[in-house]
Amino acid sequence: MRATGSAAGSVGDGSGDDRTGEARISRRQVITGGGVVAASLGGALLIGCGDDASTPSTVPGPLSAAPPGAPPGLPLGAPEASGANPSAATAADCLLTPEMTEGPYYLPDSLDRRDLREDRVGARLDLELKVQNSAECKPVGGASVEIWHADAAGVYSGFGAGTGEAFLRGGRQADTDGIARFTTIFPGWYPGRAVHIHVKVFTGGSDIFTGQLYFDEALLAEVSKLDPYAERGPAETPNDADPIYQNGGARSTLQVERGADRYRGSITLGVAA
Repeated sequence: MRATGSAAGSVGDGSGDDRTGEARISRRQVITGGGVVAASLGGALLIGCGDDASTPSTVPGPLSAAPPGAPPGLPLGAPEASGANPSAATAADCLLTPEMTEGPYYLPDSLDRRDLREDRVGARLDLELKVQNSAECKPVGGASVEIWHADAAGVYSGFGAGTGEAFLRGGRQADTDGIARFTTIFPGWYPGRAVHIHVKVFTGGSDIFTGQLYFDEALLAEVSKLDPYAERGPAETPNDADPIYQNGGARSTLQVERGADRYRGSITLGVAA
């Protein structure tokens, strides 16, 4: 199935693909428990479990050579002394993550899948989002996590040039460690906003967190030189000029590492679960 939405212009305010039996899941249909997500679709019970990711037909090539001072494998947008596992809990992880506006491009039914790319081309980005109870600093296993973002050209699926499409949207159930994993591409920019990814967290079918995830400026500059982002150049709006980022974006910035052919981003989301 494909998402649909009313046109809003060609530019918005990025595992298994949709050829391999994905379920479209409404938050009212999510059933947590036993490590699975279940949804009734067309009279059939569809189960999404595990984190196996199938590869779409279009796979971005290797990243270009790292710029001077940033050899492969070093953390990007992290303190220089940071050599720890990016998903490891710290004292800061136990803080409540700032909530931010949902924006106009959320669609209420999410495909249950890890790989969100479909036919979108861009620098591969593997995400590891950990949901943690900010009061007890404990993982929220079984939470449902949804993300959505623009493609390299700044277009959202379901709107404008992306009407009838569902690329770069999806949801997963967090494992017992509270971690939901996604494979996507690095988002593109559009006028008036810093580069970002939208995220929602549900427990028991209820929306308990809505936020946006951001990137370090040095990383944004690096990605803007890669294809296909180089065709548009750097984002017009830096983080500090984005009024939404100014309301807690520094605490919602992904820690990103560079692999041989992809970026890997992680963050702990402290929620009031």
